[in-house]
Amino acid sequence: MKHLERVRVYRNLTTGNWSIQTKTPEGWRVRGHATAVELTNADCNVSDAGRARVLRKQCKNVHAHIEGNIDLHNMSGFPYGDADRISYNPYRAGTFTTSDGEPVTGARRVRLNPNHSVYAIDINRGLQSTSTQEKAS
Repeated sequence: MKHLERVRVYRNLTTGNWSIQTKTPEGWRVRGHATAVELTNADCNVSDAGRARVLRKQCKNVHAHIEGNIDLHNMSGFPYGDADRISYNPYRAGTFTTSDGEPVTGARRVRLNPNHSVYAIDINRGLQSTSTQEKAS
């Protein structure tokens, strides 16, 4: 991966790490795994169909990710004091949310940590307007 390359990141429930995908001519493919990832210009995406499948079958599947430019040079200086914790739980909401339940559609900077916590700076709040399928094109 290259510094500032556009990637998709999701939590890999099997390995406990973050899976990192890059776009290829064949579509998004896993290029690696990391214990921590930092992204800039991030968008938080949830597939409505994938979430509905989780709710219907009560079985987890990959249907949510954060897409952004991977920052390979600035991993040690994340300003947690300026950040809000965000998360995604398909049983609580159809979007990523802040700790007080506000929808999150993206952020200027996002840090995905080894303990699975996610922090974001300059959050875009509001209802998610496009699903993963619409953004995939």
